[in-house]
Amino acid sequence: IVKNDGAVLDHSVLLLGNTSKTGRDDQAGKYGEGLKLAMLVCARRGLDMTIRNGPEVWIPTIEESDQFAGHRVLTVTVRDGNKDIPRFQVELSIEAEVWEQSKWKFLFIDKPGPREIVRTESGALLKGERYRGKIFVRGIYVCNQDGLEYGYDFKNAPLDRDRRVLASYEVAEHSRKILQEAMAIDAVPRAELYAMLERGAGDLTFSVYNAYETPELQAMAADEFIKKHGKDALPVTDMAQAADLEHLGVRGIQVNASMAALISQKLGTIDQVRKRLAAEVLGMVDLHELPELSRKHLTQAVDLLAKAEPALRLTLADVQVARFRDARLRGMFKDGKALMSEDILKDSVSTLGVLIHEVAYRQGPDGDKAHVQEIERLWALVFRSATAS
Repeated sequence: IVKNDGAVLDHSVLLLGNTSKTGRDDQAGKYGEGLKLAMLVCARRGLDMTIRNGPEVWIPTIEESDQFAGHRVLTVTVRDGNKDIPRFQVELSIEAEVWEQSKWKFLFIDKPGPREIVRTESGALLKGERYRGKIFVRGIYVCNQDGLEYGYDFKNAPLDRDRRVLASYEVAEHSRKILQEAMAIDAVPRAELYAMLERGAGDLTFSVYNAYETPELQAMAADEFIKKHGKDALPVTDMAQAADLEHLGVRGIQVNASMAALISQKLGTIDQVRKRLAAEVLGMVDLHELPELSRKHLTQAVDLLAKAEPALRLTLADVQVARFRDARLRGMFKDGKALMSEDILKDSVSTLGVLIHEVAYRQGPDGDKAHVQEIERLWALVFRSATAS
C-alpha cells in the first residue's frame, strides 16, 4: 500500500503526459507517465492493483477496445459511491518472496542501520558492502554506478523519464558534495578520503573545471599530500612533468589526473609552480667571490656597454650576480638591476649577450617590440664602438 493522505487527483492524471507535479522539482515524478505505466505493467502481468481516490475506486485492466476492434488496451474502470476519504492510495498484491527481494530499494522501508548511514545537507552517505555503488534519490533506488566505494541517497538529483541519473558526472558531483559535508562533521576520516583519492575512486572525481568547488577537500588533499611526501613535492600526472620539475628542486609525485586537479587548486598548477620557482633567487654572489676570469668577463661587458651607450649610465653597481633555483635561467631584470647567472660569466660573449638582454628590459617586457628593438640597438652600438676602436 502506497498512500498520500490529503490528496485527491482529477481524472486528467490518467492522460499520458499529464501530471499534477508540473513544475515541482522537489517531487519525484514530473513526466506524467509513471502511474499509467505502472497500471499497464500490473494489468499485463495479472497483478491485482486497486487505487482509492477520494470516494472513487480505480481498477486498471487490459480489455478489448470498443473503438478499435481486435485490439486490447489499458482500461481504467472507475467506481464511485464509496466512503469519501481524502487520500490517494495504491494497493498492489505481489508475492511475499518478490517483496523480500525488492524492499531494500526503499530506504524508508528497509532502513539502514545507524552505522550504515551518514546524513548530510545534500543527502546520505551509505556505508557497507550491500550499498556499495548503489544510487538512491530521495530514498528510492535508481541504479548502480561502477567505481563508487560508497552508496548514496541524493536529495535533489535530476532524473530522466526512466528514473535514471542523467549522467555519470552528475553522480560524481552529488557524491563529492556529500563526502565533503560528511568530512566536515568528522563522519568520514580525512585519511580515508585521501586514500580514496589515491585509488581514483569514482566518488571523488575532479577536473580542472570543478575542483575549485570543493575548498574543504582541496585543503584536506593538499595537507595529506604534504604530510606524506614533504613540502618539496608536487603532484604530476606523468614522468615528463616530473622531469621538468626536477631541475627546480621539486620532486614530482605521479598521481591520477583527478587527484592532481584537486591538489593543484591549493598548491598551484605545474605551470604556476614552474613560473614561480623559475624566477626564485637562492642567493647573491659578491664580486670578490667570483673566479678571476668571471670577474673579468663581467667587468668587460659592463665597460663595453657603458662606452657604447653612455646614456645608460651603466656601472657595476647596476649588476648583481645571482644563483637561481632554475639552473637554466641565465639572467633577470629585477628592481632596476640586471641579475646575471654565475654560470654564464665563464664565457665573455654570453656575459655580454645576457647583460644586453637584461638591460633592454628598461624599454619593455620580454618579447615586447620595444624590448626587441632595444636589444638590436644596443648590439649595433657595441659593434660600432668596438670596430671604431
